[in-house]
Amino acid sequence: MGNTGENTSTMSTAETLRDVEYAHESSELIQLQNQLRELGVAHDIKLPSLVIAGNQSSGKSSVVEAIAGIPLPRKDGTCTRCPTEVRLKRATAHSKATASDEWRCRILLKREFDQDGNKLSQVPTEEEFCTIHKPADVAICVEAAQFALLNPALVQSSKGGLPGVVPTRLDSCLVASSVVQHFLTSGAEYELEFTRNSVVLEVDGAEADLTIVDLPGIIHTHSKQQYIGMIKGMVRESIRPDNVAIVMTLPAIDDLELQEISQMAREADREGKRTIGVITKPDSVPTGTHEKWVATAQNRDPQHTLTLGYYVVKNPDQEQLKSGISFGDARKRETEFFAGHEHWSKLEQDRRGTNNLRKALSDMLIKCMHEELPALRRNAHDRLQAIEAEIRSMPPPVTGDPDHLFQHLIVELVQSLHKQTQGTCVGEKVFIQRMNGHYRTLEKKLRKMMPVFEVKGVFIGLGGDADSAAAAVRAAARMEGHDEEVPEEATTLDSVTELRKAQQARELPGFFPYEVVENLIASFQYRWEDIASECMEACRQDLLKLVQDSLRLRFQQFPNMQPAVLASLTALLDETAETCRERLGNVVKMEACNIFTRNVQYFLKSETDFMTRLKKAYLGAFIVPFAGSQPHVDDLLSKIRTMGIKCDSLESLYLTQRTPVDDELHIMSATLAYFKVAADRALDAIPQHINGYLLQVFEDPLGMHRAVLDVVKADLKEAGWELKDVFAEDERTSNRRRQLQDQRDRLKKAVALLLRPMRPTRG
Repeated sequence: MGNTGENTSTMSTAETLRDVEYAHESSELIQLQNQLRELGVAHDIKLPSLVIAGNQSSGKSSVVEAIAGIPLPRKDGTCTRCPTEVRLKRATAHSKATASDEWRCRILLKREFDQDGNKLSQVPTEEEFCTIHKPADVAICVEAAQFALLNPALVQSSKGGLPGVVPTRLDSCLVASSVVQHFLTSGAEYELEFTRNSVVLEVDGAEADLTIVDLPGIIHTHSKQQYIGMIKGMVRESIRPDNVAIVMTLPAIDDLELQEISQMAREADREGKRTIGVITKPDSVPTGTHEKWVATAQNRDPQHTLTLGYYVVKNPDQEQLKSGISFGDARKRETEFFAGHEHWSKLEQDRRGTNNLRKALSDMLIKCMHEELPALRRNAHDRLQAIEAEIRSMPPPVTGDPDHLFQHLIVELVQSLHKQTQGTCVGEKVFIQRMNGHYRTLEKKLRKMMPVFEVKGVFIGLGGDADSAAAAVRAAARMEGHDEEVPEEATTLDSVTELRKAQQARELPGFFPYEVVENLIASFQYRWEDIASECMEACRQDLLKLVQDSLRLRFQQFPNMQPAVLASLTALLDETAETCRERLGNVVKMEACNIFTRNVQYFLKSETDFMTRLKKAYLGAFIVPFAGSQPHVDDLLSKIRTMGIKCDSLESLYLTQRTPVDDELHIMSATLAYFKVAADRALDAIPQHINGYLLQVFEDPLGMHRAVLDVVKADLKEAGWELKDVFAEDERTSNRRRQLQDQRDRLKKAVALLLRPMRPTRG
């Protein structure tokens, strides 16, 4: 693994990228790109770059070498095992003034993936491998860097670690380190055949500002199948972005139909605006296929047409490289080859040779940069706004006295909870609305337990009469404006008769046992305590969530403080919840134990209305021929009243009719009337108790503030904590703020650069 870069050390700088037209016409664009890359915003705004891709051993590294003017390792297989990213930066005025510092190359290791090619959740910063000052030393150092990526365990366990893999200088040349030499002579296999991690070359003092990525070659067979998919996925992912110029290398020795990069490029660049085909190894075309390859190069093959067309290059073969051919001689022989070749000489002159390819790629990159300027400006502006919005959303940095800060945060928390639980928070009524939702659920459950009686096929509940129990409940729901809740069954007239007889004792004629009404009412109220408790628990859970959310919002940058404050608030809530639960139990028990009302008029009116409907159901509707004529009805009612019978309507006449089941009907009407009175009372009392006892802790913000402060301080003291320790900002939050502020500062500079007036490039 010696120095393979000597054959390129004699490259003529006059024939490298310095002579390319874009380096003169578009210096402002290239300088802008360089400045943006130095600012570290390339990823944020997607700067244009070149990606070289093709089959394994398709001549990709030779193309990169020709474009960039630096030597890369070209030993069989080695250069295709991991991506090589070349970042070229033009020499600054200061470095040009100092000859010894004019050219420098930093080689870095970029580790973004694990050994199976999966993206790491935490990507480390790029690791510096070595720095060199001679182009001739690039190849051996890149080989060593690739060795480090392909043998991570060996490098970690070897003496000296990563620095022990860096080539050492012997006299005027670099040689492979002892670790690498021992590995190669031992015949051992690489730990990884391929890796998605990259070797990065940062070249200062180059002839242009450019980024070139040389990808591993696409393979179709391998003993480890996962590498085939890994490389294909790597290629697809790398050429997909619109800011990438695709350079696909197509060796003429292989059938074009079998070169998968062509299909991949078409999928990534459907309009063909950013793809150039590079035909390599034109001296190795199989016999009889020259005309087909020339047709492809001339863009005449309808199956493989490219908008930007093809270029053909001939780089030195291995024998010429071993003989030390110079860059100038290589280009001269290339020109002679095309001029004297029977078939390739037919190709347009500007489509053959490395110099024309370099110019075409340069023009394409400049055009891409120029076209992308509006998008770059938008991306930079949008990204800057997003970062500034995230900074604004973060809590301010921790400053000042911890005790004062603690009191301030508790005051804010308590006041916010007070406003939200009392419904006085402007624009924020979610908690109260959720409480009202639980009260509506309470109402539905109580209504589902309402009594419904069946009399001769008519079902009578709190609403209108109906032909089924469900319809009776729906009628009641419509009257009250609530959703329907259907009881399991109705109580029949026969059932009430049986209840009356079972309770009959020594009552005088005309009286019925009062216990029948009590038992009926109790049968409809037996689950009221459970329903009230369920409602209270739902409200308590919402209250606890409100406390937790408010606490996280105000103490998000102090994770050590949150548990202590939450514990004190939870203790207060548990205490009030227990009080509320006890008081609710008393309310329900009083309803169950004391059938009582002072709302006499309401009860009597309701009882009369129910009795009228029950008798109507039992007796059937009156048949009055002139019922539709109000004057006749009024005249009839007047005559009836003269007979000493009190009646205000035809319906009230039912009350004057005696039936053999009057006792049962009275029991039913009294039960319905009392349930209506009691349910209305409960629907007020239960929410009032929940509001009054569960939320009482938040009615006095000042008292709650003092209680929380005292409890939290006592808990912290017992645990041995001090406020200044607890209020130390979360490291992740402070790191994120610094990261965002750094990105913001760099993007501000980038926006200023992008908004600077630019001279148009020549077409």
